[in-house]
Amino acid sequence: MKLVLRTLVAMILLALNIFLMGASGCTGDDNLAIQATEDALREAGVEGYNPDEGDAKEVTTQDSESHQMIAKMRFLEYGMSPNLEDYRSVYLVEMKDASGNSITAVCYNEDGEVLSLLPKSATGQE
Repeated sequence: MKLVLRTLVAMILLALNIFLMGASGCTGDDNLAIQATEDALREAGVEGYNPDEGDAKEVTTQDSESHQMIAKMRFLEYGMSPNLEDYRSVYLVEMKDASGNSITAVCYNEDGEVLSLLPKSATGQE
């Protein structure tokens, strides 16, 4: 009986933890997009951008043409499909450095993994 009760309490606590993580946004694609951008900046050797200042905005076909165009052009820059509907979600992530300079990454969710595309000019890949 004690084993059943302990198992039940453990399952309730696990379910509560998962609910709270989801409710707080810890598992949202917007937070994952900011993290992916931070990782991409680090891998490219681009320093000085603060992820705490990162702002992720989801882009859909219902958004302004300018936001859609930024995403589409970045996808084309990397030889990818510019059709936003080909991806589960697409985000524009803007980060600023201490001087106020900003960089905009395009993040997309593909097969459950959020990946970030930095401007090639910022990474020296031109």
